[in-house]
Amino acid sequence: MESRSRIIVMIFLCVCILLTALLLYTWYRSQQENRIIKKRISTINRMVIEKNQLLHHHDDFKNKLLTILAHDFRLPLSHIINVAELFRQKDLKPVQYQEIANSIAAMASDTLQLFETVLSWIRSQLTGFEYNPLPYSLEELWREVLDLYAADIRDKGLVLEVAIPPGMQVKGDREMMQFVHRNLCIMPLSSR
Repeated sequence: MESRSRIIVMIFLCVCILLTALLLYTWYRSQQENRIIKKRISTINRMVIEKNQLLHHHDDFKNKLLTILAHDFRLPLSHIINVAELFRQKDLKPVQYQEIANSIAAMASDTLQLFETVLSWIRSQLTGFEYNPLPYSLEELWREVLDLYAADIRDKGLVLEVAIPPGMQVKGDREMMQFVHRNLCIMPLSSR
């Protein structure tokens, strides 16, 4: 009987050891799977954070582009409105009507050209801002801006002198430089 009890105890101990080994093996596998899952979740979280930062960057960039658009078109459009108001005066001569119509047409054409240029630049930047500096003639860049606002400068009785050494070149993004030049030109026009 004693040997039989020993056999039962031995079998019981073997079963306990097997169950413990099986339990340890299952626990070890679940820990490995948990580590793999945690790594995947961590990787996914990093990707989501990076995408979120990229979205914020693009959103900020697009907001700045909208600000540029609003700023660049406010003055030309207000000029068109002011000149169109002159049509409401009944005592204008036909020659004056023609001058006003020519002024509106020229300003609208310049504004449309500016809009097309800025829109083209925006399209090129939608995938993300790329700074590709190229050399430009500073005198030509300023001449474009001055031509755009010539009617406003004349109507406000301003004299704008730009002293640029002949042949001076600047390196930069064309539309960014033109944005700065337009702002420099708009400031005195807006304050009068």
